[in-house]
Amino acid sequence: AVVASALTFSIDALRLRIGGAITLATATLTAFGCVGAVLGRTPVARSCARVVIGGWAIMGVTYSLMRLFKASGI
Repeated sequence: AVVASALTFSIDALRLRIGGAITLATATLTAFGCVGAVLGRTPVARSCARVVIGGWAIMGVTYSLMRLFKASGI
């Protein structure tokens, strides 16, 4: 999740559109979910879905808190 967030913020630093950042974050979260599933010998689809949905939820909370406190340029 840390790497996915870092990549997403790096893309945002390049001033790309939010759709590109969401797409990159989703792809990265999916990849890490699949790798984790293979390493943990668990069902791949469930693990990928869990990581992607959890990542979206956390990014949504982070975005909402930043909007609430009017944080920008951090």
